[in-house]
Amino acid sequence: MRALTEKEKGELDFWIDHILGFGCVRESGRSFHEQWSAGASGRIAHYKSKIPELEKLGWSTWVDVGCGPYPTLLHAPTGVMSIMIDPLMKHYFHHALVPPNATRPNRLFLEGFVENLPLADECADVVMCLNALDHVDQPWVGLTELTRILKVGGYLILEVDVGGETDFMHPHSFSAEELAANAARVGLNSLYPLSIATGEKRRTGAELYYGFYQRRLRAPEIYPPAPPPLPGSLRPLLVREGIAGYNILRFWDSVLGDKYYAILQSDGPFEYDRLVRGGYDRCIEGSTVEEVETRIVEATRLR
Repeated sequence: MRALTEKEKGELDFWIDHILGFGCVRESGRSFHEQWSAGASGRIAHYKSKIPELEKLGWSTWVDVGCGPYPTLLHAPTGVMSIMIDPLMKHYFHHALVPPNATRPNRLFLEGFVENLPLADECADVVMCLNALDHVDQPWVGLTELTRILKVGGYLILEVDVGGETDFMHPHSFSAEELAANAARVGLNSLYPLSIATGEKRRTGAELYYGFYQRRLRAPEIYPPAPPPLPGSLRPLLVREGIAGYNILRFWDSVLGDKYYAILQSDGPFEYDRLVRGGYDRCIEGSTVEEVETRIVEATRLR
């Protein structure tokens, strides 16, 4: 496992104290799993009350980023594919902080940072980031990533501390106005005004806010389309072998269209750079396999 920063060590120590020690009992008078199970169930119920469409998603993919060792998605609706991501995930398992029997076929635990999530574009129907955005190094980069993995029309649920004093585990103290502006910048439509979670114990001066968003249309200036591959950047595929001493290869080119090349088997593996340099004594080109085969026959007859 990778070495942890001082901030991450502090985070891990917090969880060890709360789960394996007496931190949770000191705070609430209840065991960790009792308190956090009730809290996770209550969160899911609250989210459904704010976004009724969650009940209709059925077999969908939900992602919880910065989830800690007891993710809210352990109480996700039946049928949900739950993906839980945290920078300390390997350490949570190593120290036996994750609840017993938490692993199931429809649950995936990943180590990762919100600024560079290990997921593809637009793969999630619901994304959660609960009490984590003010902990990270680059919160607005993280918000961009949370939106990137969200399908257009999907929902982002935030719980985030606003304001308050900073410390080494909470390096940011941004305002509700900053949060709203950055959510709009990345193409998120706020379903409700930011609301304060009352009765929550926070660090000095901070208030916990709920934010419920839906991703609007794509924002091309933030999520530009991938450029087409450069010619020669993709490996060719062998499609015919041993035709009059030639091999025929298909070469992908999304700009100019696919090309097919025949080279002598004795020339070894196909190399695009060698082709560009004119390094093959005999190379037959065509736009279809059939065209190349015909030219092989003609070249063989001439010889």
